[in-house]
Amino acid sequence: MKFIPKTRQGSLILSAIDETIFDEAVARRDVPENVKANVKKYFRSTIQALEEDPKAQFDIEDAKIAALFFKWISALHAGNKVLADQCEADIDASVKNNPFPYSETKYWFEAASGKIEQDKAYASAKKIYRNWKTSPGGGGKKDFGVIEATISETAKIAVIGDWGTGTSDSFLLFKQMMERDKGIEAILHLGDIYQAGTPFECAQNFLNPIEKMFKDEGWPRLPILTIPGNHEYFTFGKGYFSLIDVLNHDLPKWKQEASYFCLRSSKGNWQFLGADTGIGCIEHPKQPGIEDSEMEWHADKLDGFKGRTVFMTHHQFVSAYGTLNDGGSGDSVYYNARLLGQLGPELSSIQLWMWGHDHWFTPYAKDLTIPGQAQILQRGQLLGGSAREVTRTPRVVYPATDDSKGSFTPAQSNPRYYNHTYAIIDLATATINYYQSPAWDEDNPPNPINKAVPPGPLFQYKIAAPK
Repeated sequence: MKFIPKTRQGSLILSAIDETIFDEAVARRDVPENVKANVKKYFRSTIQALEEDPKAQFDIEDAKIAALFFKWISALHAGNKVLADQCEADIDASVKNNPFPYSETKYWFEAASGKIEQDKAYASAKKIYRNWKTSPGGGGKKDFGVIEATISETAKIAVIGDWGTGTSDSFLLFKQMMERDKGIEAILHLGDIYQAGTPFECAQNFLNPIEKMFKDEGWPRLPILTIPGNHEYFTFGKGYFSLIDVLNHDLPKWKQEASYFCLRSSKGNWQFLGADTGIGCIEHPKQPGIEDSEMEWHADKLDGFKGRTVFMTHHQFVSAYGTLNDGGSGDSVYYNARLLGQLGPELSSIQLWMWGHDHWFTPYAKDLTIPGQAQILQRGQLLGGSAREVTRTPRVVYPATDDSKGSFTPAQSNPRYYNHTYAIIDLATATINYYQSPAWDEDNPPNPINKAVPPGPLFQYKIAAPK
């Protein structure tokens, strides 16, 4: 199964191991594929045990190396150099070809792990974050971050969430999405490049496979815009900001200047606003918000806009099953109080709010009332399962409505998982359609892959006109 670390430390360790094992730039060609696979498996099992039970013991023969990794990680975290060095020597003696240049792993673990206090991590991220008021290129210009290019009034826009896994089923979803409709003009990503948004991962799990698919399939090159999630900021946004500087290098009018953007249609009937909640997650993991200066920028784009607005964040505005706030009681804990405080006055200007973060698919009811508030969310949509699937034990089942065209079904290639999802927005008809793509175990993809999925939309609805 795809192992998803629960903590920042776990993500950083797996990121470092991915890079040291698979990056040809550090000359790991000499490591046999079976050794690479085993090393990744050992680390996953170690981190999983570390997160679920810090006192876990490894008594099974196959887990002896994992036990060494467990001791090594603990020694690094405790600053015990003598024990860490001994563990490294024991690992090298146990794993043929010594596949670990330890310096890279140590760098990410020590430079960006939980050992750094939140305020210091936030300060490091702020140095990279691009403030439209103060950053070079911003200069207080409110058109900073506005995409120079426009889309047509009849465009189709594809949306994916939590897609940057670098796994084969994520690539299949991208291909099926591209082949479903030839009229797509742009692709928007709701954030998260795993495990920690390192420069290597932004290339391996996002940029390189996209570029390769466009080349191999002969598709016309489409622009891609992406907002950061919490994972990109595990390494302070270093990889993410380098990514957006080159992502649309061959389409200069589509340059994304910041971690937020405004994309509009040619006649001003539509706008797509992408916001950065990833940096807000550093200080407030349960209720990440938007930087105050950026919120001022979004308010400028929302106020007085006459067309339809699709607002996009990585983090949820509302959750159907998870509490988002540190305190409170009743239904209010399911709303992100920070985002509510910032966007509450603007909700009437937003026809659809899309977010990711949870690896699931949930369309929220029309005109969703907010407990104790006068505001109404016209429409909300969780779309975080484009490459991170959930198992067959659903945490939430979306309510049947008149908009429903199908049901969210287990993947035919592996019934333990639910299918992945993506969206295509048709501006000509103001309709959004959500589709499914098969999911499978990362380590055991079916052969051959059963690519059959329900042919029609999983869910569709009309995006309301401005009031």
